[in-house]
Amino acid sequence: MRAEVHADLSRFAALAGPLFAEDPVLHTVATTLLHDRMIQAGWDDGEALVLVTLHEGDHLCGAVLRVPRMPVVVSGLPADAVDLAVSVLSEVDPGLPGVTGPDDRAEAFARRWVDRTGATVARRMDQRLYRLGELRRPRVAGVARFATQGDLMLLATWCMGFARDAHGYALAASSAFDLITWSLTRGGVLLWELAGQPVAMAVVRPVHAVRMARVSIVYTPRELRGHGYGSAATAAASQWALGLGMTHVVLFTDLANPVSNAIYQRLGYLPVRDFLDVRFGERPDQRRAVEEIDGTGDSG
Repeated sequence: MRAEVHADLSRFAALAGPLFAEDPVLHTVATTLLHDRMIQAGWDDGEALVLVTLHEGDHLCGAVLRVPRMPVVVSGLPADAVDLAVSVLSEVDPGLPGVTGPDDRAEAFARRWVDRTGATVARRMDQRLYRLGELRRPRVAGVARFATQGDLMLLATWCMGFARDAHGYALAASSAFDLITWSLTRGGVLLWELAGQPVAMAVVRPVHAVRMARVSIVYTPRELRGHGYGSAATAAASQWALGLGMTHVVLFTDLANPVSNAIYQRLGYLPVRDFLDVRFGERPDQRRAVEEIDGTGDSG
C-alpha cells in the first residue's frame, strides 16, 4: 500500500469524493468539509489543507483530510493503513491537533500517534452518530423561523456558549462570527421563538451532491432549558432538510449526555455507530523546551 499527499484540492476531491459518497452518513464530516472547501477554492487562511489518499496498486482504498485548526478525519482510513497514515502524517503534519472518526479507527490512530510522536492525549469525546428515521415533531410552545443577518450578534454569542457548554473550550468571537456567517450563507440556521423572542437555535449543513444534511450547534441558553425548545429547533431544522430533498439527515451527540441522546431518539433519530474525537497535547520534550526558554519551569 502507498500513500499520496496532495497539494491540489481538486485532484483530491476527484479521488476521494466518490469514496466518501459511497456512504455519506458514515463520511458526513469528511463530505461536509470537502464540500465547503471546494466552494471556498482559492481561499487561504494561512494554513494548508492536509490531503492524503491511500492506494493498493491502481485501486484507491482510503483517504484522510484535515482542514486548519481541526483534527484529521479518518472515517475513510482502512484498518490496515493506520500505521502508514500515522507515518506519513507525522512527517507532513507534525503539529496534528487531533483525530476524529469511527471509534475503532480513531482509537487505533490515536494510540499509534502517541506511540510514534510522544504526544499526549489532552481531551477526548465519545460521540454517537444518528440518522433520522421518521421525524416526530414535539409539541412545544413557539414557532420556528429562519435566522437572518440581523440575528448575527445573538447567534455568534450562542455559538460561543455552545462551544463552552458542549465542548468545554472558549471559541473566539471572530471564529464564532465566521462560523455563523458561513452557516447563514451556505446552509441554514433555524431559530425557535416564543412570543417573538428567540429561545433556541439549530444549524443545518446540507451537501446537495450526496443528499445529506447534518444538524449541528443545537443550543438553548441555560436559563431557558427544560422546556423543549432545543428539541423543537432540531425538529424544525430536520424538517427543513427533508424539504430540501435530503435523503440522509444526521447529527452527533455526546455520549456523556444521556439527556440529549434520549431527546434525539424521541424525535426519530436512530443510532448508526459510535465516533471518537481525540485532541493531542504537547510532547513532554516540547513542554520542557518551552519552560526552559520562557523561565516557567520549576527551579532548583
